[in-house]
Amino acid sequence: MDNEYVSRTIVATVHIASEKAAERVQTLMADYLPADSGPLQYLRDHKFGSLLGRSDEIVQDLAGRDDR
Repeated sequence: MDNEYVSRTIVATVHIASEKAAERVQTLMADYLPADSGPLQYLRDHKFGSLLGRSDEIVQDLAGRDDR
Protein backbone atom coordinates (compact mmCIF):
# COMPACT_ATOMS: atom_id res chain seq x y z
CA MET A 1 0.00 0.00 0.00
CA ASP A 2 1.27 3.45 -0.95
CA ASN A 3 1.92 5.48 2.21
CA GLU A 4 1.54 8.81 0.42
CA TYR A 5 -1.83 7.79 -0.99
CA VAL A 6 -3.07 6.73 2.42
CA SER A 7 -1.87 9.93 4.09
CA ARG A 8 -3.45 12.11 1.35
CA THR A 9 -6.70 10.18 1.70
CA ILE A 10 -6.72 10.65 5.48
CA VAL A 11 -6.01 14.38 5.22
CA ALA A 12 -8.70 14.85 2.56
CA THR A 13 -11.23 12.89 4.62
CA VAL A 14 -10.50 14.90 7.78
CA HIS A 15 -10.69 18.16 5.82
CA ILE A 16 -14.11 17.29 4.37
CA ALA A 17 -15.39 16.08 7.74
CA SER A 18 -14.25 19.26 9.52
CA GLU A 19 -15.97 21.46 6.91
CA LYS A 20 -19.21 19.51 7.29
CA ALA A 21 -18.98 19.66 11.08
CA ALA A 22 -18.42 23.43 11.02
CA GLU A 23 -21.44 23.88 8.75
CA ARG A 24 -23.62 21.80 11.04
CA VAL A 25 -22.44 23.61 14.17
CA GLN A 26 -23.09 26.93 12.47
CA THR A 27 -26.61 25.79 11.56
CA LEU A 28 -27.28 24.69 15.12
CA MET A 29 -25.88 27.89 16.64
CA ALA A 30 -27.88 30.05 14.22
CA ASP A 31 -31.01 28.91 16.05
CA TYR A 32 -29.71 30.48 19.27
CA LEU A 33 -27.46 33.39 18.30
CA PRO A 34 -27.91 36.49 16.14
CA ALA A 35 -26.51 36.15 12.62
CA ASP A 36 -23.91 38.88 13.26
CA SER A 37 -22.65 37.39 16.53
CA GLY A 38 -18.94 36.86 17.11
CA PRO A 39 -19.09 33.07 17.48
CA LEU A 40 -21.00 32.63 14.22
CA GLN A 41 -18.66 35.01 12.43
CA TYR A 42 -15.70 33.02 13.78
CA LEU A 43 -17.11 29.82 12.31
CA ARG A 44 -17.30 31.52 8.92
CA ASP A 45 -13.97 33.35 8.84
CA HIS A 46 -11.79 31.47 11.37
CA LYS A 47 -10.44 34.77 12.71
CA PHE A 48 -10.04 34.91 16.48
CA GLY A 49 -10.72 38.64 16.36
CA SER A 50 -14.32 37.87 15.42
CA LEU A 51 -14.85 36.48 18.90
CA LEU A 52 -13.48 39.66 20.46
CA GLY A 53 -15.25 42.18 18.23
CA ARG A 54 -18.09 42.97 20.63
CA SER A 55 -15.73 43.23 23.60
CA ASP A 56 -13.53 45.62 21.64
CA GLU A 57 -16.54 47.78 20.79
CA ILE A 58 -17.60 47.92 24.44
CA VAL A 59 -14.11 48.84 25.65
CA GLN A 60 -13.74 51.53 22.97
CA ASP A 61 -17.18 52.91 23.85
CA LEU A 62 -16.28 53.05 27.55
CA ALA A 63 -12.94 54.66 26.74
CA GLY A 64 -14.75 57.27 24.65
CA ARG A 65 -17.04 58.07 27.57
CA ASP A 66 -14.06 58.65 29.85
CA ASP A 67 -12.65 61.21 27.42
CA ARG A 68 -15.67 63.48 27.80
